[in-house]
Amino acid sequence: VWIFFHDFSLKRAESVKLLSLAKSINGGENDGQMPSERHWYHDIHGVYKSMFKEPLVFWIHVIQTIMPAQDLAPLINTKFGLGASFIASIASVRSVFRIALPWTPLIPFLIESMGYRKVGNNNESSATQLEKSQRKVAALMCIFMASVGAIVPFSSTPSTFLHMMTFKGITAMIKDSTSKAIVSSLAKQDSIGAFFGFQHCIKGFAGVSSNMITGLLISYSPEAPYYFTTFCELGLAVVYLFA
Repeated sequence: VWIFFHDFSLKRAESVKLLSLAKSINGGENDGQMPSERHWYHDIHGVYKSMFKEPLVFWIHVIQTIMPAQDLAPLINTKFGLGASFIASIASVRSVFRIALPWTPLIPFLIESMGYRKVGNNNESSATQLEKSQRKVAALMCIFMASVGAIVPFSSTPSTFLHMMTFKGITAMIKDSTSKAIVSSLAKQDSIGAFFGFQHCIKGFAGVSSNMITGLLISYSPEAPYYFTTFCELGLAVVYLFA
């Protein structure tokens, strides 16, 4: 939120300075050629429009709005009779991987394995190749997550459940990292802070509907959110490849 409004405040301050400078040059009179002062809501509207002109950004947010949140407790309690301590162990393992993964060459290796090669000094061509490779990696991780999500409800032991959720967590981290890199490349350099701020704001609202859908599905079956998430992840894979 701070980055979001800080970016706009800097733009507003710059606009006011230009306006004052133009007035001083023209003797304090506005001859119609001076830059007009823009309000922060004009900038917000501009970023909002530019963000949703991108099909990838639009469909990612649509799918995230209906994708159920991952609530482990009902399924774990129903299948194994376990509670908070087991859930905490899963969260701990995933946190370790979340910290360690960026220090490994795994993500660059996956991107290069999808065909990315830096083309000399041609930055535009390299950027295009990089985005294509990142999209393929994100789509592959979505397919992995969909596959794991479909078989998680059939886990026979807590150990199996732990290993599958850990693997799903690793693929989710890789997908999120590549997704953020793709989206950042779509933003204009002078409004990248506002672009991401707006995305986090929308994600917050999407989280409300996501949790409501989760509660509705769990009322039918603890396994239902996992099956529904599988279809959402497959939809995201299609979006990353073709949007």
